Order: sequence, then structure tokens, then C-alpha cells
Amino acid sequence: MHPFVRLAGNLLLGIPKCHFSFPARCGNLYARYITMEVIKNIVGDTLEAKVTGKLDTSSAAQLDADLKEDIAKAKLLELDFAELEYISSAGLRLLLLFAKQLGGKDKVQVKNANAVVKDIFRISGFAKIVTVL
Repeated sequence: MHPFVRLAGNLLLGIPKCHFSFPARCGNLYARYITMEVIKNIVGDTLEAKVTGKLDTSSAAQLDADLKEDIAKAKLLELDFAELEYISSAGLRLLLLFAKQLGGKDKVQVKNANAVVKDIFRISGFAKIVTVL
């Protein structure tokens, strides 16, 4: 029977254990399934969140749950995407939801996004919905 493992906020089901006698040969099997991690900090009325990994369908719900309570109290959301590799349409939808909750484009700021993520914002038109610094 496969173990139930909780890593970085994602519930992982049915991931096989490493069967090698030397776990290093597995290439850190469990770490490959972690898609996103969030570190948040509240400074005054600003919610700062550093997002690492991939913001996709499976991790968007986690980000929403992690920030939901604090967004209700904040007036500005600053997202540090320095270590974000990818954002899917589910992630973009979530940013749109955050912008609506906070009251507009100036209220959601994306900092340190890599070229791939910036291109996704530009091509999708989301650079007009959130502020990309």
C-alpha cells in the first residue's frame, strides 16, 4: 500500500516509495511532485508572498487557501515570482480574482518574474490586469 504523504501543502496520493537500497538513486522522487511553495509576510496593510515552483491547476487552490484570509485584511498584494518557473491559466485566473477582491490593477503587484512568466503576462493581456514590476 502506498503511503499518504503531505509535502508543501499538496496532498500526494499513491506515490511509490523508492525501492533502491540507496535512496539517492531515486533522484529525490517525492521532491519532483512538489509543484509550489508559498512564504507570506504581512507588513502594515501589504501582503507579501514569495511563490516558488509552478503555479498551475494543482497548486492554484493551495495558493488561494494560503492567501485567502490575509487578502481580506490587506489593501495591497505583492507577489515575488523570482523563483516561479511557470504560471498556467488557473494561476492567471487566481490573480484576476485577487485583483477583483482588492479593487483593481494597482492592488496586485508582481515582482522579479522571469522572462517566461513575463511573456505569459504580456501575451495573455494580464499585464493590464496586474502591475508587473
